[in-house]
Amino acid sequence: MIRRFLLTLLVGAAGLVVAVPGASGHVRLISASPFPAEVERVAPRELRLRFDEPPLVELSKVSVVAADGRELVIGQPRFDARDDSQVVVSLRSGRRGAYTVHWQMVGDDGHVVRGAYSFGIREVAGAPAPVAGAGPGIRSDIIRWLYFVALALAVGGLLLPVTMVGSIRDHDADFERGLQRIWKRSLALAAVASIAALHLDLYGYLDWAQQIVGGDLDGFSQAEIRNLRTEAPIGIAWTWTTIAWLGVLGLVFAAVVRPRLRSPLACAAGVLALSTSLGLTLSGHAANRSGPISIVIVADFLHLVAAALWLGGVAWLALAVWPSARDSRNPVPGDLLGTCLGRFSTLATYLVGTLMIAGGWLAFSRLQSPRDLLSGYGLLLSAKVLVALAALALGLFHRKVLLPALRPAHRHSHPGTRSLRLEAVLLTVAMLAAAMLTNTAPPR
Repeated sequence: MIRRFLLTLLVGAAGLVVAVPGASGHVRLISASPFPAEVERVAPRELRLRFDEPPLVELSKVSVVAADGRELVIGQPRFDARDDSQVVVSLRSGRRGAYTVHWQMVGDDGHVVRGAYSFGIREVAGAPAPVAGAGPGIRSDIIRWLYFVALALAVGGLLLPVTMVGSIRDHDADFERGLQRIWKRSLALAAVASIAALHLDLYGYLDWAQQIVGGDLDGFSQAEIRNLRTEAPIGIAWTWTTIAWLGVLGLVFAAVVRPRLRSPLACAAGVLALSTSLGLTLSGHAANRSGPISIVIVADFLHLVAAALWLGGVAWLALAVWPSARDSRNPVPGDLLGTCLGRFSTLATYLVGTLMIAGGWLAFSRLQSPRDLLSGYGLLLSAKVLVALAALALGLFHRKVLLPALRPAHRHSHPGTRSLRLEAVLLTVAMLAAAMLTNTAPPR
């Protein structure tokens, strides 16, 4: 039954991905000078945009903005004297730095098409800046938070069965049936979470792209965002992250249809899912930090991986292991529950240590003085730490109280479901704070 459900779910998800239409507009940008992501040695005196058809230039707008908000465009857009599909604007002399081009063209059918890209003057250009007044909001926070949670659930459903129970052999029939039930629930959890992560990844990219090009949702559907996907760092990260999640779904599907190979397939899928954390790192504060960038990126990546494994492990215990013990027909033996909890408690010790070291380094690199703790970023960071400490206290309770209670092989009564779920909720709240921190500027 579960196998059939997973097959249907995976096939349906693949169909949805294939059916997603690409963004297209009535006026499409063909080329530009300076080119997207290009590094100019000398400040350009004009910007040239070539389209696939002549726009209504008198109704069109072009803006070239420096990182400090200075506008470089002089006068109004005009056609090139020899080519009415090429729009030209004059520019003031620019200093070294990154610049964002925002253009808005009106086609002869009246449709408004927007686009954006960035270039640099003697400096590598980063991601384009949002249009004036736009930026990350509550929608961005929620999408990023839900993506964190989906990532953790997928990792927990794939790697935890392999590391916690995958090596157990030579037990009685009840123990083996319990293992099978845990595996089925784990793969179902991983499949649902991976599908959710794939779609949230898409929504997150589109949300970011709309902030860049501006306009309402209806206007954004006509936007030209191809260069954002192929030239901007966030767009590039989204591309390979999407491919990675499709690979995860393929491996989960293979693990369902080939039970004998499910451990190596689930392990490969889990590692691939964890690699997508690098996309989150490269789209956050770590990638924009001056100084020892490599150390900050490594610390941020390790922090994300440890958090995902901790939340994913607790969720795996609460959603896949403990519910299997309630089946009156074939409950999971108490010694199997104890094995899962005991091994995860040992793993969690190392995860918490990694979180403390990596998180401490990140806080040290972003907070310049104790006074910064009173800033919005500092208060949110403090709230996140307090919630994580509460989850850690519950983890210690499980290790010191719940684990000894499972050593006698109780077959029909296993405490701990509520406290495990509470720990998962606390960690989920901590991830919400982490998502908000990503979109909150650190103190300067």
